Order: sequence, then C-alpha cells, then structure tokens
Amino acid sequence: MKMKERLYLNEARTKAVYADDRSGRHLLCKLGAELDDNIAKQYGLVDGRLSVLKNAEVVAKEIVEVVETKKERKARLKAEAEAEAELDAEEKLLLAELDAEEKRLLEEAEAEAEAEAEVEANEE
Repeated sequence: MKMKERLYLNEARTKAVYADDRSGRHLLCKLGAELDDNIAKQYGLVDGRLSVLKNAEVVAKEIVEVVETKKERKARLKAEAEAEAELDAEEKLLLAELDAEEKRLLEEAEAEAEAEAEVEANEE
C-alpha cells in the first residue's frame, strides 16, 4: 500500500499516530513509502491513511484499561485501609488488656507489700 501520510507508532507500538502527535516514538512510514498490507491492516490504515475509526477504537481500549487499573488500585487501597482499621481496633483492644493486666499486677504487688509490712509490724 502506498502511504499518503507520514505516520509513527506510539512507545508501546500498539497504535499508529500522525506525525505531529506527541505520543509518536517510532517511524512507521514516510509519505509515499510502500507499506506491507498486513502491517497497514494491523494498525488500521486504509487507502494509505490512518483510519480515524480504528484509531478511536485503540484509544477507547486504552481508556478502558486505565479506568480498570484505577478501579483495581482504588479497591486495593480500600482493602488496605480496612485492614489497617481492623488492626487499629485489635491494637486498642490489646492495649486495653495490657493496661488491665498491668493494673492487676500493680495491685497485687501493693497488696503483697502491705501484707509483708503488716507481718513485720506484728513481729516487732
């Protein structure tokens, strides 16, 4: 197929773009060059030109992929936040149990000290 425009491929080489497109990284064809029909079909070229419809399909697919990636990230962040909240609740419960145990041990120690002081006082 004889090309009627200069076209580039994007960085990932997944779509053809016009020469003035900032995403163009790799030269696909020069104006007037012969391009294999299979390659032209692969990138949606029609009659030596970029098919806007095919390009729109590729862009729509990329948008869907970005949206799906954002949804996955949002779900992951939500799960992490829920797990952290659950850990915070467990940590608070454990701290309360430790405080109660510390208080009980302190009261036991005070009671033992009082008992020992009473025994010493009675021995005198």
